[in-house]
Amino acid sequence: MSEHINNIESGIFKRINSRELISSPSDPKLSDKVYITGEVKQHNENFQIEIPPKAPVATFLNYLADPEIADKLSGALTVQQLRLSASQRAIEIPGHEDLSLISAGAFVFAFVNGSICLLAGHRSKNAPTDPEALTGVAGRCGEKPSETILHELNQESIIIVEATDGPKVIVITKGEEGADDLVNEKLEHLKYALEYMKKQPEAEIDDDISLYESIISLNHDGLLRISIDDCLMNIANDTVVTTIDGNVLDTVKHSVTQYDLKNNTLEIVQPIFIPQDLEIISARAGDFDIRDGHYFDPVEFVPEDKILTENYKSEDNPDGQPTHPALLHLVQLLEKQRQAHTDW
Repeated sequence: MSEHINNIESGIFKRINSRELISSPSDPKLSDKVYITGEVKQHNENFQIEIPPKAPVATFLNYLADPEIADKLSGALTVQQLRLSASQRAIEIPGHEDLSLISAGAFVFAFVNGSICLLAGHRSKNAPTDPEALTGVAGRCGEKPSETILHELNQESIIIVEATDGPKVIVITKGEEGADDLVNEKLEHLKYALEYMKKQPEAEIDDDISLYESIISLNHDGLLRISIDDCLMNIANDTVVTTIDGNVLDTVKHSVTQYDLKNNTLEIVQPIFIPQDLEIISARAGDFDIRDGHYFDPVEFVPEDKILTENYKSEDNPDGQPTHPALLHLVQLLEKQRQAHTDW
């Protein structure tokens, strides 16, 4: 490992830079496999990510050995290095010890069976962190955080609703900006999920298979576009600004954001609400690479009133249900709001 760092510092390897990555159009083969890194500062509900000139990206060791992208990752730090303690980072990666990993995603809420519910998935048992934990959709930022939120929503959630002209799969967009790319990405995701579902032992009795096949056959007509700006919830007012040399490059508002000290990661999560007039037929959570995150299983609908009473795992409750730190942070925030209202 130290030889790898020495090669980086001596310039033998071509350095891949977080600045270049975040300022360029996203590369699908790369953006989901790396984290941008930055120096994180917090003031009340405002977070700032400053991307220094020499901030490399970070990735996992298996991606450094991937022949398809290894040349693009030359000079990258490893996630394991950035998850060391601050004192260890100062020794292992001198000059980069103040950098943190950046992650982004969303919590999806919807009106189901008369209640507002959180649509929660479970991470796979093979996930590199928080295996089998209840979670929302989230991923590594290999691009602007606002772009990662959109990509993760469309890559990790499949929500089928009843529209006026039949069942549709929701695609979350930012208005018309990049919408066609997100639609095409969603179609590929659906095809991948369908193939996965067909291989499962219970495939013959899975009603979703025929539903997926009919929607995929409609191509773009089987998708329903919804702008994320029409879905944002006011659960929290955290604002995350990403800057380069003090110039604002990206802003995420109405987020539930926390700094995960254990994993040296800033987690930026936007809560969104699927429009109430859309009846949900089916919802699943999954990822293109099941080694990293979720399987394509039905989501768990957690009613709003149960979010505060579930037996979630935490430092104070080690025997509870495994829970991703970002979701636990949301639960704690909602509890504070409930308590403040009760006290008032």
